[in-house]
Amino acid sequence: MPRILATLTGEGYRSDIIEDDDGRVHFKGDLDIDADGAYRAYHPDNRSGLDDLRNAHTGSDWYGCVTRHGSPVIQGPDDPAPGFYVSATSLHLAHDDGSQRDETDPRRYVDAESVPFIVVPPQIIRGVAGVVLGCKARITDTRTGRSVECVVADSGPRSKDGEASIAAAKALGINASALTGGEDDPVFLYELWPGIAAEVNGITYPLQRTS
Repeated sequence: MPRILATLTGEGYRSDIIEDDDGRVHFKGDLDIDADGAYRAYHPDNRSGLDDLRNAHTGSDWYGCVTRHGSPVIQGPDDPAPGFYVSATSLHLAHDDGSQRDETDPRRYVDAESVPFIVVPPQIIRGVAGVVLGCKARITDTRTGRSVECVVADSGPRSKDGEASIAAAKALGINASALTGGEDDPVFLYELWPGIAAEVNGITYPLQRTS
C-alpha cells in the first residue's frame, strides 16, 4: 500500500508526500524558484545576481554558496561568470573522465538556468530505499497539463516542498525570476523515481548517495 513519508505545512497548505508500492514518490505543491547552482545566482553587490543574497545564507551559514575560510568564493577569470559567487547544489557533477571537480569549480554544480531540476526535502532523501539525488523527476502543472522532465538536484528545508529551478519554471511557462516569480497555489504535481537516473537535455545524471 502507498505510505506517507511526510506531511508538510510550512507553505500554508497541507502537502502529503506519498511513496507508491512501485517506488514512485509524489506530492502536490506550489512552485518556488531556485537559482542555486546557476553561474549568475549571487553577486557580492546583491544587485547583479539572479537572486537575493538573503536566500543564500543565514548569518555565517552560506548554504547557497561555496565558502573558503568562512567567506563565499568568487569566480575567477576562467570561470563561467567572473565576479559572481560560486553557487552550489547538493548534486555534484564530475569531469568527463569521471574525476571529481574541485568544490570551488562552478561546473561541479547543476546550473539552475539551463537544467530543469527539482528540490526535495530531506525526508524524501532519507526515507526511501532508492537513491534520490540525480534521479528522474517530473513536474506537471495540473491547470494546464503542461509538464517538464527534471532531475533531482538539490535538497531543501524539512518544513516545505514545491521548489524548482529557473529552467523548469521556464519550461512550464511561468514567471521564472528567483526574485519575483513562481506560483503560490499548490497546483503542481511533483513526481520522482528514486534509483532511476534522470536523462535531461541529453545528459544522464549520476545517482549520488548522501552520507
